[in-house]
Amino acid sequence: MEMMKMMNKTGRGICASPERTIGLLLFCFLLFLSGSIAYGDENKKEIQEKQEIATIWQASDLHYLSPSLTDHGAYFERMVKNADGKVMDYCEEVVDSLIQAAVEEKPDVCILSGDLTFNGARKSHEEFAEKLLKVLEAGVQVLVIPGNHDIACPYAATFSGDQFEHVENLSGEGFLELYHRFGYDDARSRDEASLSYMAEVTEKLWILMLDVNTEDSPGFLKAETREWVERELIKAHEAGAQVIAVSHQNIFAHNRLFFDSYVIGAASSLPALYQKYGVLLNLSGHMHIQHIQENEDGFCEIAVSSLMSYPNQYNVIKVGENSLESHTVSCRVDLPEEDPAIASYGSFEQYAHDFFWDLSYQKVIGETDASEEDMRRFFADVNIGYFSGRLDQVNWDDALYERWRQKSNMVTLYLMSIVEERDSNQTRLTLSY
Repeated sequence: MEMMKMMNKTGRGICASPERTIGLLLFCFLLFLSGSIAYGDENKKEIQEKQEIATIWQASDLHYLSPSLTDHGAYFERMVKNADGKVMDYCEEVVDSLIQAAVEEKPDVCILSGDLTFNGARKSHEEFAEKLLKVLEAGVQVLVIPGNHDIACPYAATFSGDQFEHVENLSGEGFLELYHRFGYDDARSRDEASLSYMAEVTEKLWILMLDVNTEDSPGFLKAETREWVERELIKAHEAGAQVIAVSHQNIFAHNRLFFDSYVIGAASSLPALYQKYGVLLNLSGHMHIQHIQENEDGFCEIAVSSLMSYPNQYNVIKVGENSLESHTVSCRVDLPEEDPAIASYGSFEQYAHDFFWDLSYQKVIGETDASEEDMRRFFADVNIGYFSGRLDQVNWDDALYERWRQKSNMVTLYLMSIVEERDSNQTRLTLSY
């Protein structure tokens, strides 16, 4: 079977296909349309002297691919252009820009919430872990957990010309071996049933890194892990520490079309458990959509969009004694001026925008007549606005929306799922506690 066909499977597996991450009911759903450095007490003391305020960066779905695993040939380019808007031709430059920014700006913590690699190849993991050492060496605490693309991924491959070849992937044990410096070595506690752990930023700020991508129960919260979580939250409560939880998959359905394989399986009790012990919020990714969701009891989750898709952003979270503020920042990706692919756009930002927009436009060509370009353009504008968390920047056209309602049931389902958020900005949040 061709790898492209394999990558379109939508089962709840250990590793979803690269195309699938845009959403089962959007860009799989819409494909129907076509040396150890310890983070020690000295750093913790410095944060405490800032009145317990800490700066946290969270990035997710980086999808790093070793340059040695692709020649950017016909197969790879076809796969990228039929996927979900990730600018994979420049994945190393995007990742390097985040790392350089962290080295220069020195947040207190850099959280990477899964899908560290494109397809789980060991080579990609090895190179990515090596890059992260630069952040540790700058005195920044780095915390990672695996995503569904990272462990035992059957799609680990190298791409050459018009073909692919499977390469070695990474086991859970191998993940810990490569990433032990990034959260695990200094953890307050580690779960024996998963790669979950509790990290300490200061005595009064702890980070719960929840892994649900184990080899034996991918996508599901194990009962043993859930019990471990509660024990750790009790300890945090007794210590008077604030807790921020982190997962790769989501604890809420941020869109009614994004549920199966997006929301953590067997985890319906997590929000209530988090609220019971005063967890501030949950940080996740996985959907590639920048979105903030709150349940009826007021508990909040921020899902950050993929670092590899426009606007190539990450969350910056300022934690104070009585409040928390979060906003997104886009990577500053500098490429050589002589790069012909970028030169015509004027900037990497414009290139990434147009790449995502053009892909969105192409997805609905088969659903429209040649004369209905305005409908396709409207869809592309809405789609990029939704995934970037900035629907408030989209000129919503009710007339075109109604024309889509008459034209395509599937596109209508998607547009209807987000129409009530058409004026929203999902890139900023302020919490008081």
